[in-house]
Amino acid sequence: MNIYLVLFALYVLAPKIDLYAIGAAAIRPEDLISAFAFFIYIVTARRRLSIPIYARAYLIFIGFGLLTAVINIAQGGLVGIVYGLRLAQYMTWFFIIYEAAPRLSTRALRTALLIVCGVFIIWGGAEYFG
Repeated sequence: MNIYLVLFALYVLAPKIDLYAIGAAAIRPEDLISAFAFFIYIVTARRRLSIPIYARAYLIFIGFGLLTAVINIAQGGLVGIVYGLRLAQYMTWFFIIYEAAPRLSTRALRTALLIVCGVFIIWGGAEYFG
């Protein structure tokens, strides 16, 4: 199975717990998984990435948000920067999956989605039935 697919499944299944609080925001396990996936993506990049126009617009939006957070750091603290970086994290997964998609087999994708859905069904049942 593709390493990106495994990391994305781990990203989806990672518990939403705070590892390190930064004001009202926090660093979570999925942040660490994303950082590791982005590191692998940068190290193993095969070609120059072409960024679609809608992705450029979103990156500009993230850039302005981060700039605003830096300008207002005295009022808001690091929360704005953490949230801006979280938006960049979500965009990172777009590029990673965009790169990995041509190499994914239908079987691997189906297996990963089945595992994720199975975990969510078991987890939901456990929550419901106590």
